[in-house]
Amino acid sequence: MPDAAPPTRDPTRVTSQPALTTVRPRWWYLWGGLFAAVSVAVLLWLLARQPVVAIVGVALVVLLYAAMLVVGMTIRPAGTRNLAFAWLMGTMALAAVAAVATIMVIEWM
Repeated sequence: MPDAAPPTRDPTRVTSQPALTTVRPRWWYLWGGLFAAVSVAVLLWLLARQPVVAIVGVALVVLLYAAMLVVGMTIRPAGTRNLAFAWLMGTMALAAVAAVATIMVIEWM
């Protein structure tokens, strides 16, 4: 049986994309901060409709962005750090959308 060839990096794999392998933390801070600012602005605008849901949504978005800052300062390997950034930003998006959707459902009932 022939020896197995070492695996090569496949540039089409999601985990091999430049955003997860080479991007510096400042880009994640910039886009994460922009997304957080827009999300917080929308949730603050909806504060008059459902204050509790909006405040919980704002708190989650702010805490997840703060977690991005902590990850950037504590995790050194770029691949691991960028993967954590991606998960945190995705979770931030889900939290914001869930808060807005919850407000929408409550208001339409």
